Amino acid sequence: MLLEEDLKARQDASQGTTMFLTKQVEDAKQTLDDLDKKLAAFKNQHMGQLPGDEDNNLKILMGLNSQLDATTQNLNRATQDKAYTESMLTQQLSAWKPRNPAAILRRCNNSYRNYSPSSLTWRRAIPKIIRM
Repeated sequence: MLLEEDLKARQDASQGTTMFLTKQVEDAKQTLDDLDKKLAAFKNQHMGQLPGDEDNNLKILMGLNSQLDATTQNLNRATQDKAYTESMLTQQLSAWKPRNPAAILRRCNNSYRNYSPSSLTWRRAIPKIIRM
């Protein structure tokens, strides 16, 4: 009987200990879950600023630098094209504008005064078409 009571007391103690430890494990698990949530929120809030993000940040930076270089080259090419086109336009406008409108008008008037129908000779401008 003494052994049975001792055995019963040990069983009760072990059950109490088991329940206590189970409760401690559940509390620790809940605390760990809360800390994981806080850590995830912190990582989301400071994304790209953490020490582990250096490699990824460097890769992104290199990609953006290459895009910047390509865009800068395109811009320089477009600027050169614009300057070339503007110079061609300036040349065309200067060639198109009469340099001395009064002199051109005088030449036209002189040509009109010197016009006589008998001085004109007609030439056949269209060559003959040969059938094959």
